[in-house]
Formats: sequence, structure tokens, C-alpha cells
Amino acid sequence: MRSSVPKRSFPRSRFKGMANSPSKFQVPLVPISSFRPRLRKRRRTGTDKYSSFLPADVQVFCVTGMPGCGKEEVLKVAQKMGFTVLRMGDLVREEAKRRGLGATDESIGTMADEERRRHGPGVWAARTIPLFRGEDRYLVDGVRNLQEVEIFRKSFGDSVAVLAVTSTEENRFQRLQARARADDPQMREEFGLRDRREIGWGLAEAIGSADLVIQNDGSLQEFRIRIRAALKGLPRRNA
Repeated sequence: MRSSVPKRSFPRSRFKGMANSPSKFQVPLVPISSFRPRLRKRRRTGTDKYSSFLPADVQVFCVTGMPGCGKEEVLKVAQKMGFTVLRMGDLVREEAKRRGLGATDESIGTMADEERRRHGPGVWAARTIPLFRGEDRYLVDGVRNLQEVEIFRKSFGDSVAVLAVTSTEENRFQRLQARARADDPQMREEFGLRDRREIGWGLAEAIGSADLVIQNDGSLQEFRIRIRAALKGLPRRNA
């Protein structure tokens, strides 16, 4: 039976100011019933160059959000729940390593940006498609623009949903400092530059297109509960 809950509990226009203030939006978990019917539709078929040979009802969850919002924790929970996790950022870092570039945020980000300019905004999504091998539930990390979402939807149609994670600027900065990955900014200026660069790639629009938004400004336990609640709303194939 079709849910009576509206597909979106917030207007996309709420994110229009994100380029100037990416941390103001603290959106609570959207009810699972608002997007489950959509995920039960079958994938479109076609001869698009990005098409793959996955089952028609494969489920692909694309995760997006500002740096440090908590996407990594979503991946950890998803893996424990049996999702196959694909990290678009790993492809970027591997390509940077292959070229002999440094592991800094500036060098990796510049290379990723150059590839988008040369091959189109969806190039990293296109390079992720061959990694889909036939499992029934996928979670793709690192979506940064609408063109990437469209590439996944050209391959998997209505089985694709977008999950956005939001958090305050201060909380995001503290998480990046604590994570201390080689490409993580440790200074406020570097942090701001990274935010602006990713917004320039179209990240605000990707977040605004989300089917589900989870706010991550409480405890880690609360965040994990929200993630599990969201991912449990995805029915298994043949269930």
C-alpha cells in the first residue's frame, strides 16, 4: 500500500544558501516510509554506456555530505549490515598515487577537479560503475554533484536513493582534526578552502537532492541508531 507520507519532508530550496553557510542546516531523519515505495520500483533498462548487468532490482544507496559530516560512520554501519561499500574517494586517491602525486588535500583535490574538467562532472561515478559485481545492496560513498547521481540512475534507475548527512561546521572540523588522514585539513583556512572547493563541484545541489537526510550533531550512539533505522528501511531483493 502506498505511503501517505510525502516523499520529501523538506523543500529543496532550503539548501539554496548552502554555498554561503554549509553548516546551518540541521535536518532530522526523514521517515523511512517517505522513500521505501520508490526503492521498490524496478530498474529502467536501456543501452546507456554506463549500464551494467546487475539484477533489475539491485539497490544502490549514494551517500553525500560535507567533509567531516560523518559519512565514514555510515559506511561502517552499512558494512556490518551486509551492504557492499564502494568508495569513490578511493578511486581518486589511487589515481593520485598512480601519478606520483602527494597525499595532501590540495594535490588530490586539484587532480580530481582537473579530471572533472577534462572528462565531465560525472567522471568518478562513471569509473565506479565497473566495480558493481552483482551483490544486491550497495552503498556508494563520495557523491559530490548531481551529474554523478544521474550516472548511477542511468545504470540502476529508480533503485538508486541519495542519503545526505549534515552536521555543524564546528563538529565537522573537529572530526577531521581527530581523523588526521593525510588529506584532512588541520587549519581553519584549509578547512574553509576544502568546503568551498567541494561546493564548487556541486555538493550543495547533491545534498539538496537527497531522498533521506540524517543529522549528525548528537552522540555517536544516536547517530548509529539513525543510520541503522535508515538502512533497515531498504527491503532486500526477493524479500
